[in-house]
Amino acid sequence: MQPEPPQTSDPLGYLLGRAHYSMRRRLNRRMASCGMELTSEQCLILVMLGCESQVNQQDLADRMFKDKTGISRLVSGMERKGLIQRTSTIEDRRNNFVQLTDFGRSTLSTIQKQLSEIRVEAREGIAEKDMETCRRVLQKLVDNLSACEEQAG
Repeated sequence: MQPEPPQTSDPLGYLLGRAHYSMRRRLNRRMASCGMELTSEQCLILVMLGCESQVNQQDLADRMFKDKTGISRLVSGMERKGLIQRTSTIEDRRNNFVQLTDFGRSTLSTIQKQLSEIRVEAREGIAEKDMETCRRVLQKLVDNLSACEEQAG
């Protein structure tokens, strides 16, 4: 059963949450249909690592809005699946860097294909100028709220 579509008077946070949830759920289902047991969070980590050769685990946690325990659990599971590997520096064994394995890189190509198809599905009937306006407005919301957080301490 499909939930009723939100009304235009629905709060912005609710609509943003629904959009985010819908995208994550769609990606989870598409990955499962490809026979891949990966969550949308794991996919996001692979996409991030695909853009950089290696990422400090704490930077990854910050980008994912996760605490150290949460990101460590995610990374450990992905390491067990052979998607990524962790290395530490000689100076500080607690400073872990994460990078894709060959298997992770091949998995990333499947993820990127699925994400591309999901974006097409999600943008159905939406003009590119409207998408650009949406991006600009959302970025402004993020900037405004970040500035409020910085002022609050």
